[in-house]
Amino acid sequence: MYGYSSIRTSSTSSGNGSLSCQHLFNQRFNHRYQILKPLAKGGFGQTFLAVDEQQNSSPCVIKQVFLQGDKTHHQTTLDRFDQEVRQLAELGKHPQIPELLGTFEQDGYGFIVQEWIDGWTLERISK
Repeated sequence: MYGYSSIRTSSTSSGNGSLSCQHLFNQRFNHRYQILKPLAKGGFGQTFLAVDEQQNSSPCVIKQVFLQGDKTHHQTTLDRFDQEVRQLAELGKHPQIPELLGTFEQDGYGFIVQEWIDGWTLERISK
């Protein structure tokens, strides 16, 4: 798996399997990423705007993937996570796709760190 390292710390979970947003603001992920605000939430995860404190507080996006659940669901989610990481790694640098900066696992969640591209979302543009 591309750049995948296991870092474990303690955290709390909200009822839906995700880490509570309030708790995220008090935690540094992978000893370097500080959450600034939530961006979006979907069926397999949620995304946050964060800063990389080891890279001059550069903004980045952290996608938290829900890896917990029953064994069948867990394996399916883990496979999708691995596939997404592989695809992003294969794409490398592309002007229209945020660059993959890294991945890590913490508290049973997978995290994908990508370049932050300031601008409007597709949802906002299409309105």
